Amino acid sequence: MTSAANEAPLWQPDAERIAAAAVTRFQSWAAERYGAPADGGYPALHRWSVDELDTFWRAVADWFDVRFSTPYEAVIGDRTMPGAQWFPGATLNYAEHALRAAED
Repeated sequence: MTSAANEAPLWQPDAERIAAAAVTRFQSWAAERYGAPADGGYPALHRWSVDELDTFWRAVADWFDVRFSTPYEAVIGDRTMPGAQWFPGATLNYAEHALRAAED
């Protein structure tokens, strides 16, 4: 029986495709503004998202231009899973966000 860990991937993106990927653009942007790792690709970004949970999700909210009507008190309140509290105190207009694509 062959282990999947020893098999080569069926496909890997080339450098041009990696450079153009949204996750690569996000990582570069987050490195400049939030101290995310600039190098190391997805594995480094994933590690940062685990090690710097609050900063990572603050960056995600900013990257996606989440427009809070009422600002949040913290990125994550209660961390207990299930039932973690994300962006406690914040409010937003869901319809505004859902219809924003029509603005672009």
